[in-house]
Parts: sequence; C-alpha cells; structure tokens
Amino acid sequence: MFASIIQNALPLYFISIGALFSEIAGQMALFLDSIINVAAFTFFAVTALSSNAILGIFAALTICTIFIGFFAFACEKFSANPFIAGLASGLFLEGLLTFVSVKLFGTRGVLASNSFNFSRQSASFAYSLIFLALSIVFIVFLKFTKKGLCYQITGSNPEVLESKGVSAVQYRINSWMISAFCASCAGCAYAARISSFVPNISSGRGWVALVIVFLGKKDLIKMIPAALVFSIAEYLASNIQNVIPSIPSAVLIILPYLTALVLIIFQPKRKSIKK
Repeated sequence: MFASIIQNALPLYFISIGALFSEIAGQMALFLDSIINVAAFTFFAVTALSSNAILGIFAALTICTIFIGFFAFACEKFSANPFIAGLASGLFLEGLLTFVSVKLFGTRGVLASNSFNFSRQSASFAYSLIFLALSIVFIVFLKFTKKGLCYQITGSNPEVLESKGVSAVQYRINSWMISAFCASCAGCAYAARISSFVPNISSGRGWVALVIVFLGKKDLIKMIPAALVFSIAEYLASNIQNVIPSIPSAVLIILPYLTALVLIIFQPKRKSIKK
C-alpha cells in the first residue's frame, strides 16, 4: 500500500514542480494535461513502430518540450494572453493526437503492441527512482541557485531582471518548456506502467498538479504532502471496492477531483493585515 502511494505521488509531484516553474514565472501552464496525453502517445507510437523504447522516450520528451517552447516564443512575440494561449495549445494538441492516432493505427481508442511491453513492477521502480532524483535536482536548483532565484522573481518583478540585463522573456519561455518536460516524463511513465496507451491517460492529473501548487502555497516542500493526499485518494479510488464492494464506481472515479474540491474550499484564507 505505502509503496503504491509513493509510486503514484512521485510523478504527480514532478508534474507539480513543472507547474510551479510556470506559475512563479507568471505563465500558468494550462496545457499540462494535454502534454501528458501527447507524450504518452508519442512514446507508444515511436516505440511500437521502431521497437526502441529509448527512442520513444527521447521523441516524446523532445517533441513536447520543443513544441511548447516554440509556442511560448510565439506568445511572447505576439503578446498573446498566456492563459488563453495555454488552453488553446491544449485543445490543439488533443485534436492533433486523435488525428494522428487514427492515421497511424486506425483508431482513436486503446492502443497496444508487442513492442510496447514492460514489467509493471520494474517500470514503477525505475520511474520512481528517476522522479525522486529529478525532483531533488529541481528543488536544489530552484531554492539554492542564482538562476532559480531569477525564476522566482520573473513573474513578480521582471523589471529587476531586465535592469540586470537578464531577459525575463527567456525565463518565461523556459518555464513553459520545463513544465512541458515534467509533464512529458510523467506521460511516459503512465504509459509504461500499463504497457499501452489509453485515451485521456492523464486522468486530469495535469489539473490536479496545478491545485497542488496552490495548496502547497507555491512552496516545493509544502507541495509534497499535497501530492501525497491526492495519491492516497487515487489509491483508495482504485482499491476500496475490494473492501467495500457496495461503493458505486462513479463515486470512485470522481474521488480525486472531489478531494481537490474539498481541499480548495476548506483551505485557510490568509488574514488581511489591518492598516
């Protein structure tokens, strides 16, 4: 039980780290859910067609990260609203995913291949170690490096960066690329765990990651218990029927989202300072 909760929490927390980068840069990543799906599909498609899982992972991470990088550049170039642009990119990617799936495999449904087959236990152990290591690297980078400090002030005080000759625009673009990279890694992990691609494999985890950022008050350490809470909710949704069979499946499906709603509603509000 504990191992399953941790294995579920690590990729979710890693997506949240990516979401935090974009949030503190003032560019909330509303495309995370779509990127998870696209990365999972790209990983499956390239691996199934080439029989090379390493190539599949590389293609998924590269394509998703570079696409978002170019998209972020275009947003800056034409002064587009980052929130609307983020939503638009997500919708575009979801539509493109369906189109490519039909063209390559003749279906928009579940995809499986003999070339895309992994041991669930080995895959879970491997990606857990990778996400743990990468999370530590990002925490150290954001909290203890000069560039990490630049990301932290990009959204709130970009003028400070510009006065030092540092491009706030470049940091905003990079923040979206980091968000896309983190979501892409999680997408590959989710696909490897079930050895197939399932439509909407993200199951809303991209949106949950955004919730974790705000529940953790944009603090990497405080975000950890928030990710664990959602991981526990996901575990219960998958296993509680083994103990209480009478619980409707529809209730279990919405349990993680219900958890998010409850936590948001009952989150303590900041007390206003009286002048």
